[in-house]
Amino acid sequence: MSKRYTLIKMFLILIVILIQCGFIFPQKKISKEKRPAWINNPSKGIFVGVSQKNENEQEARINAVKDAKRQIIQSLGVIIESEFVDRIIEQNENVINHADSKLKIVAKNIIAVKPDKIFVEKYQEKISMLKKRTLYQVFVSVPFSNKKHQIFMNELLSETERSCNQRYQKTIRLAKQGKVFFAIEELSKIGIDLSDISQITGISPEKMSGVKNLEKDVLLSLSDMQNNIYITGKGTDQGAKYGKGLKKPLELSILWKTENKTIGIPGVDVKFSIVNGNAEISEIGKTNSSGIATCNVKKVLTGENLIIKAEVEFPKNTGIAAKSYKFQLFADNKIIVKVIEKNLNKKIETSYLENKLLEQFNNLGFTALENDNLRKLTKNDIEQINVQSVKNRFGNDNADLIVLAVITTGQINKIQDGYYFARARGVIKVYDREKQEIVVNFIEETKGAGNSEENAGVKAIKKVSDLLIDKVLNELQMNRKS
Repeated sequence: MSKRYTLIKMFLILIVILIQCGFIFPQKKISKEKRPAWINNPSKGIFVGVSQKNENEQEARINAVKDAKRQIIQSLGVIIESEFVDRIIEQNENVINHADSKLKIVAKNIIAVKPDKIFVEKYQEKISMLKKRTLYQVFVSVPFSNKKHQIFMNELLSETERSCNQRYQKTIRLAKQGKVFFAIEELSKIGIDLSDISQITGISPEKMSGVKNLEKDVLLSLSDMQNNIYITGKGTDQGAKYGKGLKKPLELSILWKTENKTIGIPGVDVKFSIVNGNAEISEIGKTNSSGIATCNVKKVLTGENLIIKAEVEFPKNTGIAAKSYKFQLFADNKIIVKVIEKNLNKKIETSYLENKLLEQFNNLGFTALENDNLRKLTKNDIEQINVQSVKNRFGNDNADLIVLAVITTGQINKIQDGYYFARARGVIKVYDREKQEIVVNFIEETKGAGNSEENAGVKAIKKVSDLLIDKVLNELQMNRKS
């Protein structure tokens, strides 16, 4: 019994499902009139709108007209976003106020269309065993003749050309005020609007010529802006002097050259970075109203040539590739070097330490100066010299650094025949004219081995000299190049 009851229940459920899906009680046409021929075979210039079946006849009529309007818009060949198509076919008068000339013209023409024929079919549909409803499907004939289409096209071309030309002239004026990136973006939009219209077929070349010529002008202006933006630098006429800042800031200008005139572009980000040498810099990395970004070199921390790179990334929608500019500031440093070098109490005419110092500082961009006062210096003078005595002796020359050193050998030890040790001692001092102080003061001692007393002394001098040079360059924050 239970099994039979279950089968009956399942059968009834299936019946209900079939009813709901319309398989048992399908829709039935109850109107007797035959569909007129214009529905299936409309004449040229006639658009037939069809509604979905609806319980409300008035709503079905409205939807049929909307369907016809949508077909007319598609036939016009004008690209319009779907949201505006919906607003137009809803007969929303406010769409005419939209800035796009295409929408104005399309809306004005579509809002004006009316159906000249209407046909209504009635259907009956059961929705349950005891309930049924009446549905309406409406067909409308909406004329939009070739004459109306031509009127529409003429209006569209005229309004598009007028509106785009007005936008074009305004955009060029803004570009000449420095708003070049905005102008590039706007010209791209104007070009797209003109291209959309110029692609429509069925219009004579004479009527299309105005739009085509304006499109050509817009594209030429766009290309001119994209290809004639350049960057240039100013400030490299200054020498890079160790320990000092530059008197004038480095300037990077971003310019648009047009009609023998250059126009600065404001508000562009510029990144400055050091690619050679070392310095303390501060930057104003955005162009001002004249299109200039600046970089202040507050202090040069190298004796070599200083290279500072400026990089510009343009907005992506401008289509302009990134650009860079290098400011090369040549070293402008002068140095005085005096070394008293003795081996076994004998003065060495060609000083190893002095030659190495000159070589290193020359590589780092320093020019050596001669000074007659150097010849008068003694070992004691150098070891005991102070700030005031340096000023007294070298006050009138143009040296940025004055390097004074003494290096001597002593304590020769014979280990065995052909094998000797010698001890060398070196003192080095560096005076910085900008700071007016002795910035380096080192003493270094070490031993050297050789096959004779003299040879052992030479080896010791070289070892002490190399140690002193390393300490001096490290203290001055300079990098050795050799």
